[in-house]
Amino acid sequence: MRRMYQLVFAVAVPATLLLYINESRTWFYGIGVFELVMLILAIVTVCIDHTRAKKRMPPRARPTRKQRHEACDSGLGNHDRP
Repeated sequence: MRRMYQLVFAVAVPATLLLYINESRTWFYGIGVFELVMLILAIVTVCIDHTRAKKRMPPRARPTRKQRHEACDSGLGNHDRP
């Protein structure tokens, strides 16, 4: 399944090659602003996709707040901590 941020990066990464077209400072900073906007857009689309995926999960698959709290108190999920 393709995600929206993959499309954004598919445009943003090759756009850096546009720097070689022109040597002017205006062009350089214009491409930089474009890259910044695309990076922010990618982060926003990741967040949107994450919330949509959470909403599509069946209710039983999502732990309740109480279950998450109990898991933290019991030490479950802290297996990577010393």
